[in-house]
Amino acid sequence: MYKISLLIILIATTGLSSQNIDGTLIDAIRYSSDNKIVNTRSAGLGFSYMGILNDVAAIHYNPAGLALNNKAEISVGTNFQNNSITSNYLKNTNNTDTKDFNFTNISISSPVRANYQNLDLYNIGVSYSNSMQFNQFTESGGFNTSNSYINSESKQGRDWTEKTKISQNGVTFINDSLYQDYELTESGSNHDLTFALASEYFDGFSFGGSINFAFGSYKYVRFLDETDTKEIYQEKSDVPPYSDIDKVYHTLEYNHDYTSISFNLGLVYTYQDNYRFSLNLNTPANMRIEEYFYEEAEVLFDDKSRTKYNNLGSNNTTLYDVLLPWSIAFGSSYNSDELTIAAAFQFKNY
Repeated sequence: MYKISLLIILIATTGLSSQNIDGTLIDAIRYSSDNKIVNTRSAGLGFSYMGILNDVAAIHYNPAGLALNNKAEISVGTNFQNNSITSNYLKNTNNTDTKDFNFTNISISSPVRANYQNLDLYNIGVSYSNSMQFNQFTESGGFNTSNSYINSESKQGRDWTEKTKISQNGVTFINDSLYQDYELTESGSNHDLTFALASEYFDGFSFGGSINFAFGSYKYVRFLDETDTKEIYQEKSDVPPYSDIDKVYHTLEYNHDYTSISFNLGLVYTYQDNYRFSLNLNTPANMRIEEYFYEEAEVLFDDKSRTKYNNLGSNNTTLYDVLLPWSIAFGSSYNSDELTIAAAFQFKNY
């Protein structure tokens, strides 16, 4: 006898009404994305698993579902990728290497007796999820005949172009025809640690709750240089902006760390072992974000003189809080010997 599963996924979210220049809204959207994979079963069912909830994956979806599983269970998942991409276009070469190996999840759940008479049965669960882990390196080199990096940065009034005297009030004479080299390293990770407790307090009704600790980081480091290989810029004026450059080095570093805590409350009702209904409320998470920014530049001129700039004298660290959205989800399922139908609906308020 074959068993057929029909999956229905419905997701609704409110629209975004504004954009925030300092990036806090973007961070809130990015970190509120739920990419946790607890086991292959819940990953295959997608969000419709919210209507089934009968194994260790309930720790993340709806902790009340742990009470439906009266046996100990452990789930472990890993992820590995090693990609290398090389492209050549108009004598410009670009190489990108991405390496990633991590444990996507380690989850354990088990029923326990709470008193000496063995009357009260509870289900506990602990889960670690690593929803994102990556390390990417990109290098590129080529001759730019249309627009220099110096010109682009000068038009934006960047401090390093002014302080190194190759730009004055957003104006520079170094516009194009430079050879460009850059190396970019990006790395980051998202981690979640969840503790859950559930029990069946009334016939058919299960209640559960969980606390989730999230933390992660992102690092961006880029080294870029532009060289006057064809010796186009040779004359040095008496006052800035100077244009007799030989080479420009520019370093940009950006570090981003975050921590947050949230709570998850759930209710599951099972009727005649065939019908199941679930309700889940995920409270808003208060996220503390720490950003660090560092910039350094050095310009070598044809007369062997040089100018330098870095922003170590300024406040390079920023702390701010982001309130991630709350969400409410409904799920239901029907199960028979030959057919399982599951559906779920989620509302998330940004």
